[in-house]
Amino acid sequence: MVINIKIKNLALIFGLCIISFLFTSCTSKQTQTPFTFIRDNGGDYYAVKLDKTWGYADKYGKVIIKPKFVDVTPFIDDIAFVKVDTKWGLIDINDNWIVQPKFESIYERNKLSPNDEYTDRFSSGLEPVKFQGKWGFIDKTGSFVIAPQYNDANKFRHGIALVQKDKERFFIDNHDEVVISEKKIKNAIFTGPGTGMYSKGFFKVFNKRTPDKWAIMTREGKIISDWQPDSGILFYSLPDSDITPFMKKKKIGFIEYKSDGSYKVIIEPKFDETQPEFSENLVAVKIKDKWGFADKAGNFAIEPKFVYAENFKNGLAVVGIEPAIWGIVDKTGKVLFQKEAFYLTNFSEGYAFFYTYKDDEIKAGIIDMQGKTITEPQFYDFGGEVFSLDFKFKNGACIVANKGLKKGVIDTKGEWLIQPEFDTILSNNNKLFITIKNNKYGVIDAYGIWIIDPEYAFITSDDYNTFIVAKNGKWGLVDKYGKFLLKI
Repeated sequence: MVINIKIKNLALIFGLCIISFLFTSCTSKQTQTPFTFIRDNGGDYYAVKLDKTWGYADKYGKVIIKPKFVDVTPFIDDIAFVKVDTKWGLIDINDNWIVQPKFESIYERNKLSPNDEYTDRFSSGLEPVKFQGKWGFIDKTGSFVIAPQYNDANKFRHGIALVQKDKERFFIDNHDEVVISEKKIKNAIFTGPGTGMYSKGFFKVFNKRTPDKWAIMTREGKIISDWQPDSGILFYSLPDSDITPFMKKKKIGFIEYKSDGSYKVIIEPKFDETQPEFSENLVAVKIKDKWGFADKAGNFAIEPKFVYAENFKNGLAVVGIEPAIWGIVDKTGKVLFQKEAFYLTNFSEGYAFFYTYKDDEIKAGIIDMQGKTITEPQFYDFGGEVFSLDFKFKNGACIVANKGLKKGVIDTKGEWLIQPEFDTILSNNNKLFITIKNNKYGVIDAYGIWIIDPEYAFITSDDYNTFIVAKNGKWGLVDKYGKFLLKI
């Protein structure tokens, strides 16, 4: 009798445990709330938002830090800034505090140079933060290396940062030593679109009297170029380049920055126009109305004889031989082939596009590396609004448009892999394409098979392995096979 009672009690307890488990499991699934926003941070983790709070999920959809912060930044080297109430702190990937919330602001966009996009944190090992009303610089442990003392501060680039104290702007190094002050430059101001590092060792500064014009300045404060408008020939910056084009008396030369901090003019200004930087030790340059190719000593490797020239890529360069004749040359200047065309693109995966202009229409056809026509001109610029000259094969596929400017995808033979029926097709990656039609997003592969059905209000991806999807105000993650990692 006692044994029977025990068995019955055990059975009852076991049954209650099963019911409890099933109830808990079902309840857990029923109360799982989809996220209200997901932000691709460009790394291994996503920022996920639930109502008004942010947390993190990994690439597999696992929530690693539950939403609890007012705002968050991407993880870089497994550390990130997070905001609690009105203050920012620093955490590691395990949600441990490196610095408790105490910073009033962190660097997001340079107020001194509003067009300077933010691309990384802790460049040169330091990061600007605002504490007790002043900006300083911390390292990855959260310790101040440069004490808070500035009214404003920019990020470091190649060991130099633009800061402002009271009304004075100047560049400092990572030891907080002044490199050059605005006060010491007679006719320059350190403010304006893109003010800061122009290329290694050189700065972009603006004219005090005509602030819409800029010039290149050395670390010693010497202006080495003409003052020119942002819409001028030299409107680009090359922040990671050792060799920089500069304009003097309306001619372009090149200057090289040395690792010891010195610089040397390697080509005196003599060109009327150039490509922005060297490629394969040569640069396309223009003198009068002809283009050729110069080496780093300023000597012509190929004499100017073309109406236009692109830089070399894989030993070949696109050149305009005559206004309506384009071709490809090797580094000896030999024309490998020429084609009657309005323009010729660089080769990608062994194929290029040649453009024709007839009856107010620009169309593109395909040629191979021998100049053989694969398809006659029949494809239209995929941008539609502007002639972008941006056709390029990747993984054997290219996004193009038909005459009605509907987008599709072709192979290297010019055959349609994906029929032209979409308003927009985003970049080709992993042979997958994000499509938009009638404001509905989907993901399709190069064989025309839907990976993610075209029913979403928004889809984006950084690597095309995991996709952020949104519908009806709810956000989720889907892998490249169409499987939900975080359900909506």
